[in-house]
Amino acid sequence: MIFNFLWSFAHATLLDAYEGSTRILDVFGFPATFKTHNLHEIFHEYENMRGGYRIKWMDDTRALIIFEHPATGE
Repeated sequence: MIFNFLWSFAHATLLDAYEGSTRILDVFGFPATFKTHNLHEIFHEYENMRGGYRIKWMDDTRALIIFEHPATGE
């Protein structure tokens, strides 16, 4: 349900590989009430895939989802 909510109001852009070994998804426009656990719920299926991912918050409504392996973020 959160996944559908996020994609109804948010935007995402796949950025170029960072340092040649990762893939970055720029997620923005979601409610400022979202916390890290909300994003983990959405991306949980990628936690154990080829190094998983990490979240870097840019501000209250924008975060970078950094996949440790380029194939995971495709």
